[in-house]
Amino acid sequence: MKRVARSAGSQEGFTLVELLIVIIILGILLCIGVPIYLVASQSAGSTSCGSTRKALRGAARAYLMDNDLREWPAGADIDDLRAAGYEDPQEPWECPDGGNLVVTRGSGGIPAVYCNPGGGFPGHEPQPE
Repeated sequence: MKRVARSAGSQEGFTLVELLIVIIILGILLCIGVPIYLVASQSAGSTSCGSTRKALRGAARAYLMDNDLREWPAGADIDDLRAAGYEDPQEPWECPDGGNLVVTRGSGGIPAVYCNPGGGFPGHEPQPE
């Protein structure tokens, strides 16, 4: 078996062209993957908000039935549900975007639930459910 002698100037490794090709391929994969991830993340937040609002709406309706009420009381809010034990204090209902969940009197006296992204309570109309 013969051994080939290497000159002192030869080095092993990747050439600049090979490194540039790898960087370009990674860039293309990132350009494809990041938008897909952002859309999926936004969709998950929207789904989470919808299911949270649905659960809160169910708790508000249970509050009405348990208290023999036909309409959501004027001025009542989510704190009334907390005080009556319809929310676990360890896991409070929250909007995924950090806003406040608001329970108001909707059409026909039925409780309407919406997320107020600004964090304040007044001044926002309920979002379609």
